[in-house]
Amino acid sequence: MNLSLSMVERHIGDLLCRVVDTSMSAANPEKVVLLCHGYGAGGDDLVPCAYDLHRAAEISRTRFVFPAAPIELDDFYGDARAWWPIDVMALQDAIATGRIRDLRNDEPELLKVRRGEIVEVIEQLRNETGLDTSKLILGGFSQGAMLTTDVALNIQGGIGGLLIWSGTLLNETNWTRLAAQMSADEKFPIFQSHGRLDPILPFSNAERLRDMLLANGFPVTFQEFLGPHTIPPEAIASAAQVIENC
Repeated sequence: MNLSLSMVERHIGDLLCRVVDTSMSAANPEKVVLLCHGYGAGGDDLVPCAYDLHRAAEISRTRFVFPAAPIELDDFYGDARAWWPIDVMALQDAIATGRIRDLRNDEPELLKVRRGEIVEVIEQLRNETGLDTSKLILGGFSQGAMLTTDVALNIQGGIGGLLIWSGTLLNETNWTRLAAQMSADEKFPIFQSHGRLDPILPFSNAERLRDMLLANGFPVTFQEFLGPHTIPPEAIASAAQVIENC
């Protein structure tokens, strides 16, 4: 396998993106993987995943795109960003008391705006590569997983796959409606991983997301692990299989 990769930074639509290409995919990629980082991370946080995914499977003709969230978090260290604000005090209180944060009825005010920005990135990538959405894999970690789940359910025609690392169920009524409306041909494979010891986005709510998707006919591979809010190596390996099979 050719492990030669190169990265460039450029604006795609309104978002600054890191774009990682293999030497074989720079001019003519066969698929595109777009991954969104989580709350409080830098825009380059998931870039190492391109190298890890590339090593884990035969996915050498793949372009990896990592958009940076536009909100800068001044109270955090370094290049900390967010797709939408959260109530940090409420989160800290929930962690301290062991209370389950149930976000199923939450629809962040900026979710529609962020969805539009990601869709704009996707459209530009489609124009550049000539690929349709069946060769697009979306995914992300935590807040980035919530965003890309929302985007995937809203895209007409379906995508090639969805990677949900430590995500959760948001906007349940709307997501369930969108999932139910998709035809069988539009329903894409989903890989979802979640830690049983996650103090930030509890495991039980990840199960609710899985169950909603399964109930609406999506093929979901659910991988639990005994750990916190993170992406373990086995989740990288399983995600790579989704990309390889796209």
